Amino acid sequence: HYANNISYKCFDPESYALIEASYFGECDNNGGIWLKTEIFDQYSNPNSNLNDNTKSFFSFEILDSISTNTKVKAYYNSSIPYTDIDYNYEKILGTSNSEVFFGLNDMTIFDLNLINFDFSQSFDDLYSENSIVLTNSQQESNIYTTDSIFAYLDSDDNLVELDSEVWFGTFLNTDNNLQVQELTYNNKFIIEGLEVFTEYHPADGVSIADIDKDGLDEIIFVNLDGQIIAYNGNGTLVNGFPMGTNYHGVVLIISEKDTDDVVIICRNLSHIDFVWLNGDLISVPSINEESDLMVVSDYLTDGSRYYNLTDEESFFQTGDKQYWVQRYNNHSHFPLASETHDPIIYLPTDKIITSFYNYPNPIKEGKTKFRFFINEPTDDIDINIYNISGNLVDSFSKDNLISYEYNEIEWSTDNFLPGLYFAEILSSNIQQEIIKVVIGH
Repeated sequence: HYANNISYKCFDPESYALIEASYFGECDNNGGIWLKTEIFDQYSNPNSNLNDNTKSFFSFEILDSISTNTKVKAYYNSSIPYTDIDYNYEKILGTSNSEVFFGLNDMTIFDLNLINFDFSQSFDDLYSENSIVLTNSQQESNIYTTDSIFAYLDSDDNLVELDSEVWFGTFLNTDNNLQVQELTYNNKFIIEGLEVFTEYHPADGVSIADIDKDGLDEIIFVNLDGQIIAYNGNGTLVNGFPMGTNYHGVVLIISEKDTDDVVIICRNLSHIDFVWLNGDLISVPSINEESDLMVVSDYLTDGSRYYNLTDEESFFQTGDKQYWVQRYNNHSHFPLASETHDPIIYLPTDKIITSFYNYPNPIKEGKTKFRFFINEPTDDIDINIYNISGNLVDSFSKDNLISYEYNEIEWSTDNFLPGLYFAEILSSNIQQEIIKVVIGH
């Protein structure tokens, strides 16, 4: 009861609301009771943090004067201010720059204005199950009914309907600097005619953003194991990925105030996680677990709770750095990464290839991937494998390389005995690096 050195306070004996009083006599004269309460929160000892020591933002005040009538007040202090709405709607039809459009059970359409949080009837037309609201470049919203998988307004405000999902982003650094390429993701993606296969087909949607700030977009989604995956445009994993467990739904990407650090937002079980790439994390409750997450105006919403991302107490900014804010990114569903891409200026190095390594190492499942960064254009590379006696036991090559990016090549070890080997990587027949590789039992 005395563990956290909480002082006495004056309370209303029925409601337990605080009464202004600085000492017992004043409290008693005002009809109050003088209690030494106990606070159990993230700062107390013991505290209310989660099992992994993540801050819970929950606190409990035990109102007790060593009696048999103990009462408890519970509080939730969110690290990100929010507003809840209590409204019965069937589904979210779409958004504009500051509005969310709801379809009601009687087939009418209302919109929520995020400037003053007022509801009003928006459209007289009835909507169907395939209705969507798209916003053009003049921020004028219109309702559309389509049988396509999805539709969007392109940069010229033309309605485009498609029977398969596509995304657009800046993937290749070419002689013409940055070009927007079309990305089709159906168990493979195609970039300038090159088919790059992947084992994942994300049912919850793909997001596009430059999360490693190299001037090129990456492909981000949740895999079947609940991990957030990020691929470079050539199919190699981004450093630090996969990450996490129990994630599901669409992945959003915005930036932090002042630093422009990238923040990934995704559902984690019944919570919403804000994940910084440096490892920091904030987890907040979700109210409507069936709805997609969206960033509209300055708010992150699941359709029922609206977190104010640009409140003076918050850490985030939207504005021009929205990266990927909805399932199909912007208010017109145009699936284009919205970040302004500034390519990194790479300084000349002594080596064409650096950061050469393989994973996993030791190799236990009969295969490994060699990963390396290419610092300047080169036509192809060779990798030679030597045994511990220095004898060449295998050799393979790779072309269609992406400059200023990590590249990968897979090696099968089924025909090799366990032991220590050496891998040498060459460009134009000039050795770049040599590493140790272990084949395990």
